[in-house]
Amino acid sequence: MPLSKTAAPKQATAIIGAGIGGIATAVRLAAHGHRVTVFEAQESFGGKMHQLELPGGYRFDGGPSLFTLPHLVDELFQLVGRNPQDYFRYQRLDPITQYFFADGIRLTAWADEGRFAQEVEEKLGVPATEVLRFLRRSGQAYEATAGTFLQKSLHKAATYLSPEVLKALTSLPQLGLTSTMHQRHAAAFSDPRLVQLFDRFATYNGSDPYQAPATLSLIPHLEHGLGAYYPEGGIYAIAQSLVRLAEELGVRFRYQEPVLEILTAAGRVTGVRTAQDVYDFGLVVSNMDVVPTYRHLLPRQPAPERTLRQPRSSSALIFYWGIARRFPELGVHNIFFSEDYKREFEAIFQEKTIADDPTVYVNITSGHTPTDAPPATKTGL
Repeated sequence: MPLSKTAAPKQATAIIGAGIGGIATAVRLAAHGHRVTVFEAQESFGGKMHQLELPGGYRFDGGPSLFTLPHLVDELFQLVGRNPQDYFRYQRLDPITQYFFADGIRLTAWADEGRFAQEVEEKLGVPATEVLRFLRRSGQAYEATAGTFLQKSLHKAATYLSPEVLKALTSLPQLGLTSTMHQRHAAAFSDPRLVQLFDRFATYNGSDPYQAPATLSLIPHLEHGLGAYYPEGGIYAIAQSLVRLAEELGVRFRYQEPVLEILTAAGRVTGVRTAQDVYDFGLVVSNMDVVPTYRHLLPRQPAPERTLRQPRSSSALIFYWGIARRFPELGVHNIFFSEDYKREFEAIFQEKTIADDPTVYVNITSGHTPTDAPPATKTGL
């Protein structure tokens, strides 16, 4: 979150947080001539994209487990004339996900849309043409909105006069602004299991499909249209490769030095304060969540109260298990659906608890990164 509107070349710039967003921002600013220092409270980089190891030879990606839109990572290297493949490589997943329903049906989400639609027809009895029609609409909604919501700042007036916004406005009827994801999926498919499968894409950003707008039904296009990927060495390899690039560009990382306050004077940023020292910076970017940024780092500055009061996304209960056996029926991504999906989201978002029958996601990386598990097992959950 930029806190100053001026950014002259060679300006001393601070970034708060060495999460993936902070690292990517450091690369972009360094590429434009800024002298960048990244402050991180933890002992290493990555933020949510971290890794951990357990005794016995098990390694885990501790944060996100699905990689989509790899070109957004590639372009950070290309921005400074580097070849992304010199830093990290990735491959497209096929199949993407194994789905397990409460009635015992198992469905494979193949990377090829036609093959996936045929799988749905064979396993659930939903005509393949209906699946392909829905995926086509998902792709159209994505193409109509990505240029605005993913590539431009919604805080700039110029954004709303751009051709991308006009393109999005012409697609309003198909974006589903007045209905929920679940309503759109229930209208598209008669089989409740397929409705549940597409409802689960709301959890991409911790949303409730029974409340989230139908606009988010464009998310399936990320996997089924653009593809799901797996980096060599695991998700953490993304953070490692970008930190390597950042350091080559002169970015400095100060670990175990949390920022206590963003300093201001006369309405402008002047620097940051940590327990170790006070630092002068003409530009400060906070990669922290917006609520703690304003509440803790800028307590005396006017805050966007409406934004800070927005509902929070859901969190997750995560277990890291090293299991000394193989599961040939499981892939990298596996979802075991609850029998009553609506009840599950009511428990999370209304009662603030976990349902008795929760949906379970299992991520197994050792099939693609053999060193994630001991040689005798090659299985890590």
